[in-house]
Order: sequence, then structure tokens, then C-alpha cells
Amino acid sequence: MAHVAVVIAFFVCWAPFHAQRLVAIYGTSEDHLAKSPVLLSVYYFLTYLSGVFYYISTCINPIFYHIMSNKFRDAFKNTIIRCCCPSKNLPIVQRCSYTTVPLSRHVNSLKPAHKENKEKLKRDSIRRDNN
Repeated sequence: MAHVAVVIAFFVCWAPFHAQRLVAIYGTSEDHLAKSPVLLSVYYFLTYLSGVFYYISTCINPIFYHIMSNKFRDAFKNTIIRCCCPSKNLPIVQRCSYTTVPLSRHVNSLKPAHKENKEKLKRDSIRRDNN
């Protein structure tokens, strides 16, 4: 359902621009003058409207990404926190998956089946903490 909203928003936001281009192509004569005063008014109106909808499209895209993507949401939150609170020393969490369940690369969050994998994860964690 959310993907349908993205497609509809894209269509609505860019339709005035394409309509304006069609009026510019088919509403003018060979000497590039408007065929009628009505078409000229429509052209100016669509030019203004398409400019407004460019900005609306640019503004709603991050909102849709925020609604639909947990990865985008987490990255956005981390970016805002790091920009607004640079004094906080927050650990960098790397995601292992693109699913809706966040999986981090911390030793306690993964349960390896073999003892050697567990030891490797501990060594990697220690290296990361030392860097």
C-alpha cells in the first residue's frame, strides 16, 4: 500500500510539469507564439504550479522513506543525533540485514553455532573497540 502512495505522489507532483511541456510543444505555432491567449494563460499557470510541485515532491520523498524504511529511519536518527549532540560518544552500529528487525554486529546479539565463530566475533569486537 505504501508503494502505491509513492507512485501516486510521484505522478501528482510531476504531472503539471509534463502538462506544461505538452502545452509548450503543441500549444505554439511554428514561430513559437501561443496559438491562443487561453493556452498562454494555461502555460503560465502550469509553469508556476509545476515549480511548486517540484518542491513538494522533494519534501515528501524523505517522509515516505521514513515511513517505509527502518534502515533509513535509523540512519536519519543517528545523523541527527551526531549533528545535534556531537559531545555524546555513541557507538556505531552496523546493520547485518535489511529486514525490519535490526541486527547489530555486537557479540551478544549474534548466537553462533560453533565455538570458533564465537571466538572470532569476540576478537573482531575487541579490535573494533580498540579502534
